[in-house]
Amino acid sequence: MEDVPDSPENEASCLCGNCPSKNDDGLRFYCVRGPSPAPVNRGFCACNWCPLWSGYALTKVFHCAIAEAGDEPAALDEYVID
Repeated sequence: MEDVPDSPENEASCLCGNCPSKNDDGLRFYCVRGPSPAPVNRGFCACNWCPLWSGYALTKVFHCAIAEAGDEPAALDEYVID
């Protein structure tokens, strides 16, 4: 897995804004900038549909709910896609 660079081009490719699990925190680009400060409704996740997810070989989803960018708590282990 590569780290996703924080760039305007990558932010423009981000699908977080259209994710059905997204809350109204006014944020996006969670795989780079970290999780939402608000609770997340973990329904359908758009991470694995995002061009950044495949382009940077990410394996985790629900980046909006991950405790620290790149570090997922055990409770979300079922959200890792092999």
